[in-house]
Amino acid sequence: MELRSGDRAVDIHPMTLDAAGDGVQKGFGDETFAHRARDRAEGMIRGRPVVVATAARLVELRSGYELRPEDHHDLELLRGLGDGRG
Repeated sequence: MELRSGDRAVDIHPMTLDAAGDGVQKGFGDETFAHRARDRAEGMIRGRPVVVATAARLVELRSGYELRPEDHHDLELLRGLGDGRG
């Protein structure tokens, strides 16, 4: 799910968490994505705490497909955070 307000957007990906806090997100069909607890951090949206992927994990997730203009934009921002690899 993507939420938009003007030129800003947030993707929401529900996942099932295990006892260790590692998560599994369902994709299309039988596709699943594993999200380790260590690859998540707490962020804020309008003063409310949210769980977010680390910058390094977000960079990792932008592989294996043709990047769209918004992906290039996101990668530029992530690299500016100093935590994004690549």
